[in-house]
Amino acid sequence: MAVYIQHKDTEQVLDVKESDTEPGAEVVLYTYYATPNQHWKFRDGLIVSELSGLALDVDAASGKLVTAAESGAPSQRWTPEDGGLLRNGDGRFLTAVYPEAEDGDVSLAASPERCDQPAAQEFALVPAEAS
Repeated sequence: MAVYIQHKDTEQVLDVKESDTEPGAEVVLYTYYATPNQHWKFRDGLIVSELSGLALDVDAASGKLVTAAESGAPSQRWTPEDGGLLRNGDGRFLTAVYPEAEDGDVSLAASPERCDQPAAQEFALVPAEAS
């Protein structure tokens, strides 16, 4: 069953930016529109995009969330934890990064630790409508 992954504070969801189907596509937070680039499946510890079949991964250089071919790397293995946390096999937490300016966009990163704003790391897995 597909889910969308909603950030509890902003109510935005994980979204493959511009519906890019290539590996390395950035994953961002965006308003929910029930489109395949916002639907994910949990499979064997992976979070897989319904759009491309690529796994949610962490770019080692930037720490940003991207899609990648399944490799089984710890950075692709995600576990839901109490309190709405999602932690990968590298011990990093899915985290919303709030902008400095009020009119900026909230972005996503994988933080190596719990942050001082707990709401930044709280997500809900919500069953998605068929797309």
